[in-house]
Amino acid sequence: MKGIILVIGDKKYDFSWIIDKAKEMGMTIETVENLEKRMKVISEKLYDLSNKDYDVIFTIGGTGIEGDDITPEATEKIIDKKLPGLEYFIFKETVETAIVGVFSRLVAGIRGKTFIINLPSKGYEGVFLKIVEAIIEIRKEVS
Repeated sequence: MKGIILVIGDKKYDFSWIIDKAKEMGMTIETVENLEKRMKVISEKLYDLSNKDYDVIFTIGGTGIEGDDITPEATEKIIDKKLPGLEYFIFKETVETAIVGVFSRLVAGIRGKTFIINLPSKGYEGVFLKIVEAIIEIRKEVS
């Protein structure tokens, strides 16, 4: 199983522990890439990556209420189906660890066979590996 992390904006994060844990669980996070907070840049990158053989694309950031927070809109432009249950789960989990999560606008969906999941820039740590575990499990069931 393969995944990728796209950081929306110019913030820097240390994902080494997440990458190591995901690998132990059975998912390789191939790369972490920063993207500009521009609609066209984000939606085109999500579209291009979802045409490759990634099981999941995680975005981190750009889900807030500022004028340049457009990750959910860029994601909605290219997904085939929304996953409201996953959106609710992410919201619930992230708010428990970072109260500012109440202002996040999250989108989770699928395009083709690729999950595309928006995570907020705060509070994503606890939910990230739970999502990896769930995706691994659902892929086993479908195989």
